Amino acid sequence: MNNKLSIAVVTLATLAATGALAQQAIVPEVERREVKLPKFPSKDIAVGLFAGTYATQNFGAAPVVGARLGYHITEDWFVEATLGQSKVSDEAFR
Repeated sequence: MNNKLSIAVVTLATLAATGALAQQAIVPEVERREVKLPKFPSKDIAVGLFAGTYATQNFGAAPVVGARLGYHITEDWFVEATLGQSKVSDEAFR
């Protein structure tokens, strides 16, 4: 093996072993922190109520109330049902 080639291979291996090849181009100025992701237990049921305003074009706005029922199958998959009720009148249109 050529003497210059073997020196280059040894130098490259030394740089890779010390981590000099994997230096960052931009060094972050803030320290990293641990982030805890919320973990829902599987088969968890969530129940909730909501209220708001339902606006229909040319018929004004009316209050709406409802309930939600959710079922967490796993941490990533869930099913949710929502039922709401509002009363809309065409009196503003006339």
